[in-house]
Amino acid sequence: MLLDEFDLLLQSLDESLDGVDLRTARRLLDSLQDLAYDDTRSARLASRALVLDMLSSDSEPELEPAYALLQAARRAGDTGTQADTLVSLARLQSRARLVTRALESLGEAEALYEQRGDRASALYAQVRASSALYEGELFEELLERFEPLASDPVQLALLPAAARHSLLTNVGAAYSFLGRYEQSAVISRQLYEESKRSGAVNALMRDTANLANQLLWLGQLDAVEALLDEAAALLEGGEVLERHQIFYFQNRALLTWKRGRHLEALPLFDRAWALALKHPMMPILGRVLMRKAECAEEAGLLEVALATRKAQVQLVQDRARHQAQSFGQTLERASSHARMQGQNEYLRRHGTELERELAEARDALELKVEQRNRELERAMRMLLEREKQAALTHLVAGVAHELNTPLGNALLAIGTMAAVIDQNKQAFEERRLSRRDILELHGGLEEGLALAQRGLERASALVRSFKALSLEQAGMEPVDFHPSDVVENTLAVMDRGLREAGVEVELQCLDDQVLHGNPGALGQVLAQLFENSLVHGFRGWEGERRLRISACLQGDDFCLEVGDSGHGIAQANRPRVFDPFFTTRLGQGSSGLGLHLAYRLVTQRLGGEIRLLEAPGGGTLFELRLPRRLGH
Repeated sequence: MLLDEFDLLLQSLDESLDGVDLRTARRLLDSLQDLAYDDTRSARLASRALVLDMLSSDSEPELEPAYALLQAARRAGDTGTQADTLVSLARLQSRARLVTRALESLGEAEALYEQRGDRASALYAQVRASSALYEGELFEELLERFEPLASDPVQLALLPAAARHSLLTNVGAAYSFLGRYEQSAVISRQLYEESKRSGAVNALMRDTANLANQLLWLGQLDAVEALLDEAAALLEGGEVLERHQIFYFQNRALLTWKRGRHLEALPLFDRAWALALKHPMMPILGRVLMRKAECAEEAGLLEVALATRKAQVQLVQDRARHQAQSFGQTLERASSHARMQGQNEYLRRHGTELERELAEARDALELKVEQRNRELERAMRMLLEREKQAALTHLVAGVAHELNTPLGNALLAIGTMAAVIDQNKQAFEERRLSRRDILELHGGLEEGLALAQRGLERASALVRSFKALSLEQAGMEPVDFHPSDVVENTLAVMDRGLREAGVEVELQCLDDQVLHGNPGALGQVLAQLFENSLVHGFRGWEGERRLRISACLQGDDFCLEVGDSGHGIAQANRPRVFDPFFTTRLGQGSSGLGLHLAYRLVTQRLGGEIRLLEAPGGGTLFELRLPRRLGH
């Protein structure tokens, strides 16, 4: 019975932490101390205590205690405590803007929960990733991954109330930063009403300020004034965290500016700027400077506006400089980290007492490397976008080449018909037009029209295939589609490259199955896999060149296999094929992002899985396992 009571109170504690109800969280934590009669329970409480300390403070979080807890849980082999600690560690990493590390921690926690059969906790770990993406300013990625869940009331109902509130808050903030204020206002009003009912001060402060911001950009200034008066009353209570006060002063400055009181607004912008700089809150820093500059320009204070614009430029330069330094320092420290790991293994074999000191040094160095990785997230996103554009450029080149022949034939036919018509017209005007000339004219026109029609139909089919694989199509709302059509469109677009490489295509079991999802995303995945076969599988290959695509249904999943008969992938490289920047042709035209992009599209856009399988008879074989309906 005590175990049930402990787990129930622990769940309430998590709810309070997600809802930033610090007073209740502190009370629950104290109550749980009396029930923590073993090391496992003490460790689970300790990880929550770290999160509570972080939420109660406006300073940068300390990660070392969380790493120590995680190492202890791993030594004990306690997967449940490991997963709980990883979720808490991810929250600390998100606050420190170590987005990659936070997402990795949550992914590992989710896998551990799934291993234990705890689906509810696994779903919670997924939702926590929205906070990591928000802290890292990855707003488009946040919406790409969580917008479907946020708009699905059935799925939302499976989440604890505070976790659902956190998810919707992050989705609403992403809408706002991307200028989609009406959608953000709908979510913000819903959260504001819920926070008023709960009475949690910091959550209510945040939701009141968020709703005020969205209504301000929608022109509802009187409603904004009333909301900010409510927020001011909360401030007077003295329980609002300083980092949440930033939103109040920012929106009060915006409202004062929009009311036409520019000189009164400028000190409020400065107050919000100082608070955002202190903590720091990177998404807000740039916004405050931009709005202050606009306010000063409207007021005719050009010197103030110019100084603010310079501060904006300096902020961008500082972040770019930090990014460049971090990139180099990360590589240097990663190299040192690898050497230290080798030394650590040597000492462990010899049983030296220095092992523990070396392990601690390794962990400290790893922490420093993580801290240098903050801006690498943004560089990673830019490189992935470039990879998408590179893939599209390759497809464009192939389509353009394929269009030359049918369009050239059509133009030649039209030119020939024009010449024949001119000759007959001249003969008619000179009164020497015979029946034979008219018959030849009809025959030439019929032949030319047939040739032009065939060419234009071929060109039209190529354009339709290419359009189906466009980047815009990959971002479309889920629709019903035939995967066989996507395969055929992709093969049509890449036909030139496959023919030039002498590749024979074999299709098996591609029946008239219907899926519900994003056909453009599937097309891009197939294009990346076909391109991988051309670049890595068949280049320099003297044997049979065959590309095989087959499909089948397995329960509620649609399984699509793409294999080639080429070189294959070395056993040592197989675990890393989906890692970013991994390639065996570095410096030879490959970025190492193609299969990583395919992995992201399958897991995030299509909601499925992609695996590298053992190919019978050699070569490479990938399996795509897709839900027949996205979100199911």
